[in-house]
Amino acid sequence: RSGRATEVFLNSKGMIDYVSWWKDLADKGYYTYTGQQRDWGGVDSAYLAGELAMMVDSSSDTVIHTEEAKDLGFELLASFMPRNENVPYVGNLIGGATIWMLDGMDTTKEDGALAFMNFFSNPENAAAWHQLTGYVPITEDAVDLLNAEGWYEAEPNAKVASDQLAAAANTPASLGALIGNFVGIRDILTIAIEDILVNDLDVATRLGQANEEANKSLSEYESLFGN
Repeated sequence: RSGRATEVFLNSKGMIDYVSWWKDLADKGYYTYTGQQRDWGGVDSAYLAGELAMMVDSSSDTVIHTEEAKDLGFELLASFMPRNENVPYVGNLIGGATIWMLDGMDTTKEDGALAFMNFFSNPENAAAWHQLTGYVPITEDAVDLLNAEGWYEAEPNAKVASDQLAAAANTPASLGALIGNFVGIRDILTIAIEDILVNDLDVATRLGQANEEANKSLSEYESLFGN
């Protein structure tokens, strides 16, 4: 984060190790792929039908799934994301919705945007938004308020995502990427991973192809917006 991103490394050793782990799970039949990326509904249905022992899902669905499990006669337990035990723990980055305020606005618009952000993120509203949507509360004061009100005692699964983020080290890896055409490069990577898992391709070779494609995309972005 000390400068503009000019290169990606989708075929780094860390990435190859990560995707190789997923491929090993797939080869052993340890997880189910519905055949469609971002198939939240398909995965949820399979879990609630008892076809899966574990799923990775958004924090926004935690309370809903907890209640659904109770209705179906079993207990759902939330936990931290799986991690590589052979390297030091760094943590996880955020996902989902975010709010940004643009630089260079006129004073009136900037003051209005800042007032809205302050209103939205005050402890009461941040806590209420978490309870309504399941998204993690964005301030420690909101977490303290939810604790004081007994929310986490009643819904302990709802606090796991916040605890996981709080445990993360303050590093570029846990803060997340700032990179041009982020969504496009992410799609290049997820398509490559799907290709590896579904078509039994060599991990390093396919990630190498994805890396070339991603760097071309980034280079094109930088040529338009880099200066």
